[in-house]
Amino acid sequence: MIRSKKVYTQFLHSFMLVPIILSLLLTLSRTGLVMLPIVFVILLLLLKPAKQILWFIYSGVAAIGTLVVLNPINTAGLELQLQFSGSLAAKGWIYLLAASTIVAIVSWVIQRWIAPQLEHGIQSWSAPV
Repeated sequence: MIRSKKVYTQFLHSFMLVPIILSLLLTLSRTGLVMLPIVFVILLLLLKPAKQILWFIYSGVAAIGTLVVLNPINTAGLELQLQFSGSLAAKGWIYLLAASTIVAIVSWVIQRWIAPQLEHGIQSWSAPV
């Protein structure tokens, strides 16, 4: 995900994955939906194989977290357009913050314990220099 070893930096970066994907899906940004896979593939070409696998894992975790809250947040947004309700708006924000926090914790666990093992395992595949 990131190179920083600081927990709060890793948490902050992974916390933003759900809102970013959610904003692309809710706004139906055609440019974002077209350019995201292109940029993703180009960046994957520049990463080592272990980091490539980790990017797919992080993207999958963020996508699952986003899809879980997409329908409730979308429904709340449609209802809020008809008539504002503070409790409904708060409910939507709570869904978003909960999903972002869960994705951030899962991503931190992956970065803390799974990533070093994956990098060590992939490193053993490469030829000695």
